[in-house]
Amino acid sequence: MGTASLVLGIISIIFGFIPLLNYFLLFPALLGLVLGIVDIAIKVKHNLPRSESICGVVLNGLAIFVIAAWTVVIAMLISASGDQIQKLQPMIQNKLASLQHERAAYVSDNEYPAAKEKEKEDEE
Repeated sequence: MGTASLVLGIISIIFGFIPLLNYFLLFPALLGLVLGIVDIAIKVKHNLPRSESICGVVLNGLAIFVIAAWTVVIAMLISASGDQIQKLQPMIQNKLASLQHERAAYVSDNEYPAAKEKEKEDEE
């Protein structure tokens, strides 16, 4: 069980730094943590070396911390981007309104000479 905990810890800590992929590694990290703790308890009773299990517990604990840290960082980025979007929204609406006004003026300017020419042709 100590070896399984160590392997799960190594995999979880390596891939735990990759955003969004790390969420899939939360369960293996928790499983490795539990396996390492159980293995330490068994090895303490039998007075066996438990360094492999301790390394597994530490790596899985670090992997869980890294996953939690990435979650906080991503949540902060999403929150900050939402605030920026709310600040930009009035500016975008003003720009769209001015573009619509310019388009309406351009269309009326271009249609007006054509309408005058048509009226002249109708008169003749």
